[in-house]
Amino acid sequence: MPQFKLVIEAAERSPRRVELERWLWKLKTAFYDAEDLLDMHEYKLLEREATCNNPTSSTSNALLAHMSAVSNLLPANRKLLRKLKELKNILVEAKNFHQEFLSADGTAAAIMGPNVNSSNTTTTSLPTSKVFCRDADRDHVVRMLCNPDDADASGERNYSTLAIVGHGGSGKTTLAQYIYNDERVVNHFDVRMWICISRKLDVHRHTSEIMESATNNNQETLSKGDCFRLEDSVTEIPHSVRHLSVYVDTLEHHKQSICRLIHLRTVICMEPVMDDVNKLFREVFCKTKKLRVLLLCFHNGNKLPQSIGELKHLRYLNIHKTSISELPGALCTLYHLQFLRIHGDVNNLPTKICNLSKLRHLEACSRYPRPSSGFIGQLVVPKIPYIGKLTKLQHILEFCVAKQKGHELQQLRDMTELSSSLIIKNLENVRTKDEALEAVLDNKIRLRRLLFSWSYPNDLHIDDSLHLEVLEGLRPPRELRHLSITGYRSPVYPSWLCEDYIVNLNALDLRSCSAVEGLPPSVQLMKHFHHIFLCNIRNLKTLLCFPGGLQSFTISGCPLLRFISSGELGQHELHTNLMKADNLSSRLSMIWETQRGSEVHKRKIKDALVSESSSMKQLMALMDDDISAQLQILKSASGSERDEVLLEEDTIKAWLYCQEQRTKLIYARPSENLLLLPSSLWFLSLSSCSLTDGALAVCLQRLTSLKSLYIMQIMSLTSFPSPQVLQCLTVLENLHIRSCWCLRSLGGLREAISLSELEIDSCVSLELVDGNGIATMPPSIEKLSVSGCVLGTDFLTTDFPHLHSISITCCRSSSSLAIGHLHSLESVSLNNMPDLCFLEGLSSCSHLQDIHLINVPKLITESFTQHNACKSLAINSEAMLSLMLSIKDFVLPEKLCFENYDEASLTFGTSANFTSIKSLEFNDSKVMYLPNSLKNLSSLERIKFDRCPNLSLLPDFPDSVQQIEIQECECLKRSCQAPNGENWPKIEHIRWKLIEFSKHDEGIMWCNVSFDTSISAIIIFFDQSYKKLRPYYYVHMLDKKLAGYN
Repeated sequence: MPQFKLVIEAAERSPRRVELERWLWKLKTAFYDAEDLLDMHEYKLLEREATCNNPTSSTSNALLAHMSAVSNLLPANRKLLRKLKELKNILVEAKNFHQEFLSADGTAAAIMGPNVNSSNTTTTSLPTSKVFCRDADRDHVVRMLCNPDDADASGERNYSTLAIVGHGGSGKTTLAQYIYNDERVVNHFDVRMWICISRKLDVHRHTSEIMESATNNNQETLSKGDCFRLEDSVTEIPHSVRHLSVYVDTLEHHKQSICRLIHLRTVICMEPVMDDVNKLFREVFCKTKKLRVLLLCFHNGNKLPQSIGELKHLRYLNIHKTSISELPGALCTLYHLQFLRIHGDVNNLPTKICNLSKLRHLEACSRYPRPSSGFIGQLVVPKIPYIGKLTKLQHILEFCVAKQKGHELQQLRDMTELSSSLIIKNLENVRTKDEALEAVLDNKIRLRRLLFSWSYPNDLHIDDSLHLEVLEGLRPPRELRHLSITGYRSPVYPSWLCEDYIVNLNALDLRSCSAVEGLPPSVQLMKHFHHIFLCNIRNLKTLLCFPGGLQSFTISGCPLLRFISSGELGQHELHTNLMKADNLSSRLSMIWETQRGSEVHKRKIKDALVSESSSMKQLMALMDDDISAQLQILKSASGSERDEVLLEEDTIKAWLYCQEQRTKLIYARPSENLLLLPSSLWFLSLSSCSLTDGALAVCLQRLTSLKSLYIMQIMSLTSFPSPQVLQCLTVLENLHIRSCWCLRSLGGLREAISLSELEIDSCVSLELVDGNGIATMPPSIEKLSVSGCVLGTDFLTTDFPHLHSISITCCRSSSSLAIGHLHSLESVSLNNMPDLCFLEGLSSCSHLQDIHLINVPKLITESFTQHNACKSLAINSEAMLSLMLSIKDFVLPEKLCFENYDEASLTFGTSANFTSIKSLEFNDSKVMYLPNSLKNLSSLERIKFDRCPNLSLLPDFPDSVQQIEIQECECLKRSCQAPNGENWPKIEHIRWKLIEFSKHDEGIMWCNVSFDTSISAIIIFFDQSYKKLRPYYYVHMLDKKLAGYN
């Protein structure tokens, strides 16, 4: 590269510059033509392999292999031979410029080769000759590079420098080149850089070279004229363009210009194109047959045209930002395809997708990023028969074992390129250890996360020994970092989990492993653990020790774990009396009645009863009294669909009786049992186990690094620790307490001065203020969420100077709630508040932007008098809207949302107040008809429907609407499909149409899409106004390999 740059610099100064540019253009054209012909020749070989099922070794060879075999080409391919000869003749012409470039000493030295005695010696990353006798040194260095030490306690990787020292001519550079180009290094690292440091170190110059190498800014010179941004103001596209990014709403006026781009390689639609998809392919894409990269963005059709099969050179196809839900069989003839991204509405893949033997990446992604992070949700790809033919595939989120041909576990045998994460489900279909061994998981050295899952019904007889045999055969690679096992029914761990085999394992996840009674016995294995997750391990009885570097620990659904301090032994009568004195029964009844108005909270109550019933059943054998009758009542209550069940006195009485027996069992232990965790822990979640107040205090006082704490459904807990204990939690930021029905006090929580986020849910006995009327929450709180609680009169009267968000749901309260003193408040959400009449001080909250008022039926107009305008308002009834509009000078915000709207129709008046609305949403609503007056909302730009099952017909929208979103509205989605849907004419003019009804609660992995390890170059081009930092992202093809993706 340094020499090439000097050649370009010399050419810039040459008087024959025009002649040289003409020659370079001719060289590029000949090279592109030769590349296309070679590409087509390889396509024929791949096609023959797919159709004849006869692998051809030459398909895996690179350019040199094709050139060596060119003499054996069939007569039909002699055009390729002529093109290669033409390319050779053009290269010969370069000697005409040779002497001129030698006229400058500096340039001559750079081009002819370095002087050994020169202080500016440069080298390249390419090896100059075959290397002998250095394999051992190479392998030693490669192991150091590709198998770094484990992350340190902070979770950050240690980076290091390796020096190769020796006298001149001993082969230091040769060894470095040998290592740099080793296949293991190429596959392991996302980015590699070769920087030549001369004997005279120039920190500024060499740092600049490193930055250029990292950002590939020097590619601008080499690719000048190749890249173009198509916008509405463009009238002509330069004929030299190879990479095109599209920012127009239609290609109708640019079809001819695009079709003249004979070397076009890349088309990336950055914004929706309004053209008909079939016409688009027929008149544009199918006439640019040399495309390697195609990223589409349109919402005007749900079928990918069959003509996609004509793009035989295509490597990269991304339809994630389209409405396509059906893929044609012709897709399976794109034998060069390496990358395919679809979205969740694509439920089936073409039958012969396994013929795409070069496919490296197959992804299904959620069309909606995660709101909190913007990350793309990765979904499970539809099942692929004979997926084992895709030997180059680097990632599949899930593999489901089935008895049908083509879905056996042996399909994974040759898929050695698999990396990152792999979920293997339905292991109940594996009958022998030999079947499990056929997966050959231990040769998939790039896998970092593995999940094994059995899905037997609970009432099916299980052969425990078969589970153990299968898991023995699924021996993972030694490089594994994260292991998860679900549904395992044997009490014995496999041998590879009981020895120091997986040396880098740092995370263990066990779920519904009903027979195991403890963690794996290998101390050497355990000492590397950073993360332990234990869920629904019903027979787990002991936790003996924890590794010193443990960072996160989760227990959920382990009822036999009972933690108690020595000072609390034998105190069951005291705690039973406290439970009766608090009148827990009446509080449960009152809160449950309030939660009847929320489907979400009704489900929470039933889920809690299911969990409690299961835990009590596991403990029943250890209790003195028989609780089987009470368990039957709880089981019936949790399984009933009737709302009235939540108010039945028998359900509460049954639970209280079971809770009393559990309390006796906990405090009757003969000795203490403490949960002693290392101080390195930063995340702790305890749920559905028995933990006393004293045991929690002992546990927390050691956790000086704790940042997040979750306490959920621990019915034995009555109070949080003292101020002395909570003062130790100096970095605690997040605290979540849910369904702790007996919790009465937050103890010394005010001393947790770093706490910024607090969530309290369904803690019916909890007092949020002390006897002096002072809140028990720390003043550092920034985000507060309270639901399913009883709020006292003095709730929130304490100053919280940093509080910017508050959410109160399904709570009993006084008639007035004061918030005027909360001057930092930006968001208020009140949901299912039957007692609240007056929201005091709303006009004093000058920073308030979002107001959420759902089912607050008694709220009066005085709450909104002189209220400052906000940006977002959510309500659940037309009555609330009328209430607000009755206030003089009240102006609706830019965003209006109807949530839990239970009426069939909605009317908008002709008031000028509606002209301010830019965004309109309907969430979880039963609305069936929308008013025709929606067309009068002249400022409306965006409309969204989310979970509106009864809505099927839409009114006419104003021309100002640019975006419509439809989620989980099956009827509405069908009527909005192009081109024959009943609502299609009403939304056809809207450019951004985001329509999705599939709900993916399971099999979703939220991730930040990163570059693949096989990437050899990422090229970022900027337009002429690059100072605005608005880059184009293009894909560049080097050596016929996918070099990157947007």
